[in-house]
Amino acid sequence: MATPRSGLPGHSFEPFLFALHSSRSPQEAQAVFGRFVFKLVPSSGYGWYQFIPGTAEPYVIHARGVSGRFLDRYESEGRSRDPLFHRLAARLRTVCSDLDLSARERRGFEFQGSISSGRVARAIQAPLVVAGELIGTLNVSREPSTRQFTPGEVERLAVIARHVSIAIARTQRESELADRQRLFEKTSDLLSLPFVVSRPGGEMIFASRAAKAILDQRRIPLTSGWRATTQMQVDDRGRVAIARLPSSGEMGDAGLVVRSARLDGTGALVSFLEEPSTSTTRAEPTAVLSRREREIAGLVARGLNNVEIAAAASISRNTVKQHLKHMFEKMQVRSRAELAVTFATRERQVNSFPDGVARAPSSDAPVPPPRPARP
Repeated sequence: MATPRSGLPGHSFEPFLFALHSSRSPQEAQAVFGRFVFKLVPSSGYGWYQFIPGTAEPYVIHARGVSGRFLDRYESEGRSRDPLFHRLAARLRTVCSDLDLSARERRGFEFQGSISSGRVARAIQAPLVVAGELIGTLNVSREPSTRQFTPGEVERLAVIARHVSIAIARTQRESELADRQRLFEKTSDLLSLPFVVSRPGGEMIFASRAAKAILDQRRIPLTSGWRATTQMQVDDRGRVAIARLPSSGEMGDAGLVVRSARLDGTGALVSFLEEPSTSTTRAEPTAVLSRREREIAGLVARGLNNVEIAAAASISRNTVKQHLKHMFEKMQVRSRAELAVTFATRERQVNSFPDGVARAPSSDAPVPPPRPARP
């Protein structure tokens, strides 16, 4: 196989890249580096260092070809006088004792040979950099009897270090995302909030523990109502889609109220599950609503919040709250979702579907311009 321009041997570098970028943690990346480094940069020893953030103090050290005594003395005495490390830290670039040090600096570098019992006579150090910050180094070394490092080998370790930096940054992001997901799941469990996040086609992405319990216990079929609400969001881009899911094959059974809304910018939808009160299906509630209450119920079904309802109806927020309180009592419901679905299925001011799905009017429908609120 031809040698790439960077001097990287393809037969070893391609498997290294595949293994490195498949790693799931910095520890796995370090193991991959240790497995391939001697093939990629022939040497007698290597070191992998990761620093405490904002410092040059390592908290992870993996090395081969040198003793633990050497590593201890290097950290206690050698790093502070190591001309290679000073150059690397100042410029964030790969440096080599054979190519980059002056005669005076090489004399300072000889300290490493003395504390390593002659095992370290020449070395290359490459920076690990994430978001412009030095987070560690990769080091390779050779004994006095071996040949000098070449510019191609220096470039080879520099390329390796850049890939290792990318792999570490990726695994850190993945770890942060996993931590956030666990935090989100624990929070949703603590709140006991039954909700499901799904794709527009109805494919489930996440279901809270409370939602899983409800669906399992009640044996709720999702294919009709659930997928209909999500499809309504895709087809009509309405603000809120509401459905009643039965607990059995009979659509008249009291089941669940499902309220679905788009998560803008994500391509996903969130559906909240609520159990309707048993009296909701028996009453004819909209008959007892006033004209103003029917107007407000329609705005609730569209997904407007109290502030938006107040602006659309030209009333104060407190008046909206009072209307909602009276409507909850009249319609014998316990939530805005129940109010919306009951209004949508009974009032005939929205479209109704054979499978029990009620479509709230599109948010694209004109909303009266806000006028000064009156008490």
